[in-house]
Amino acid sequence: MYDQSFSPATLGRLLRKSDFHDFPTIYDDAVKIARIQAASDLAHADFSGVNPLTFFVKANKRIHHATSLSAELVLRKITLNLRRVTSVRHPDRQMIVSSLRHLLTEGTPFRIYRLDIKSFYESFVTNDVIATINEINSLSPQTKSLIAKIFEFFTATGGQGIPRGLSVSAVVSELMMTTFDEKIKNSTGVFFYARYVDDIVVVTHALENKTSFLRTIVKSLPHGLALNETKQKIRSASERVTPAVISSTVFSFSYLGYEFYVKEPLKNKTIPPKRQFREINVDISRNKLTRYKTKICRAFLDFARTGNYQLLSDRIQFLTSNFSLRDINTGRRKLAGIFYNYPYVSYNTGNGLEQLDKFLRDAIRGGHGRLFSQSSAILTKPQKRELLTLSFKRGHENRTFRHFHPKHINVMQECWAHE
Repeated sequence: MYDQSFSPATLGRLLRKSDFHDFPTIYDDAVKIARIQAASDLAHADFSGVNPLTFFVKANKRIHHATSLSAELVLRKITLNLRRVTSVRHPDRQMIVSSLRHLLTEGTPFRIYRLDIKSFYESFVTNDVIATINEINSLSPQTKSLIAKIFEFFTATGGQGIPRGLSVSAVVSELMMTTFDEKIKNSTGVFFYARYVDDIVVVTHALENKTSFLRTIVKSLPHGLALNETKQKIRSASERVTPAVISSTVFSFSYLGYEFYVKEPLKNKTIPPKRQFREINVDISRNKLTRYKTKICRAFLDFARTGNYQLLSDRIQFLTSNFSLRDINTGRRKLAGIFYNYPYVSYNTGNGLEQLDKFLRDAIRGGHGRLFSQSSAILTKPQKRELLTLSFKRGHENRTFRHFHPKHINVMQECWAHE
């Protein structure tokens, strides 16, 4: 049976390899045991009246984290207890994209609602959150008490809703959205529903009244939450698939970093029109393309300031290729980069990768105004030739792989830290 207690034994098992990097004094067994015992003492004393959280502000949002390793161990145990008794799981981004892409090829009429929840974490009503936690019969009283204390400290410092940045907050927010998710997913006429934190997409049979359906969604949201109307998009393919002599785009929309283009197929005399499927082209979203371009700009700006060509070259290789990152805690390797971040991009039909390549070429040749004219003047001809061999499109198509030391990745990312 799973042990929900906050004993030194259960808390000690939550130490991670990264903790030894962040808190090197725990290499000393005596110090490690003392920290674990301190965590157990904190839990049994409801944090001893001391706020276990601190925060910094990013993009006008408060991002919270624990004040000490002992407090962090307690937060991890709270999170683990909640996960075990609720079976809450975070949705898989790539799985959602894959399922959505396949669904959109259907030749039947459908309507897409692309919705966003405004100030997601900050908008929950804290008292409702505590009430929901207290209704979980299988959750230990001690865990409930500690969660209540965390929220008490959080609100005392001016926090609203659920503290953003904590792993326990992700579990709590998913728990708070469970009823909403099930209601919309099971609504009449809904073919597909997915939510990734605050980003929602719903696909319906297009027979519903749009205003009424949106009203149902708004009313079904947990108290305090509201849709961000400025990011709301509704698109329809109101007729069955209609093959054309020239492929035409029915509509497009962005979701989870991708841009989806829904197109009518070309006429094919060998296939009855009603048996044809729509074509779905997937590209990198406009917002993500802008972020890549910003990273390129910052890399060249830093080069113009420092003259460090090797660092510039490494940064452009990093952006245009793929690499593996080892999770210091699990030892597992995670693949990332231009292909693994966007595996569903249709590079034969999309032009996002080509846009990035053109932007990069212009940057190297000094074709983007004062910033790039300065860096281009510093680059030698051999250096320009070397940089011009790098390509987002080839990195994606060929799954070009590069090896970077984790410490060097941190150095490369310094110029993007405040992006």
